[in-house]
Amino acid sequence: MTYKSSLLLFLVLLLAAAVFIDQTAGMLPERLASHFDGGGAAKGFSTRSEYLKFIYTFTLGLPPAIVMLVSAMVRIAPALVNVPHREYWMAPERRDQTFAFLAHHAVWIGILLLLFLSYVHWLVVAANLTVPAHLDGASIYGGLGVLLLAMAGWVAVLFGKFKAPAGENSTPVRQDIARPHRPRRPS
Repeated sequence: MTYKSSLLLFLVLLLAAAVFIDQTAGMLPERLASHFDGGGAAKGFSTRSEYLKFIYTFTLGLPPAIVMLVSAMVRIAPALVNVPHREYWMAPERRDQTFAFLAHHAVWIGILLLLFLSYVHWLVVAANLTVPAHLDGASIYGGLGVLLLAMAGWVAVLFGKFKAPAGENSTPVRQDIARPHRPRRPS
């Protein structure tokens, strides 16, 4: 998938998330459980408007902020870009490709976060449909597990891209280790 098509997918999903939150907002009670303990019991409450401000800001704000921040950082502050084998991948002849890959990769992390945060919103809505409000632990931990697996895949792709180039030693040789061992003379 190209950068433009993944960015278009991200924007469509962002719009879909906004519509989803808007459509499910009416299912929430005026005073709702918004914080839960590890067992799923309600531990904190907020008004519907407070919760919606939070979820709109967090779900529709954080993923785009990450995408824009990474995309801007690689162009504005390339010295802050830290990838494995940096000298090779940030060389002038590869720099633009590296920046394009990182910007494209940021869109995918944005998509992952957007989907996860939308899922968490749905779980909060579902939790508040029960009396008393209770968050399904298996669902939240399952969703978190899926997110972590997806993030591990994301990291694997990132490190796979920035592996040591063919014919180059991936670890520098320390000079103090590279010298031949000379036995000490007895005194």
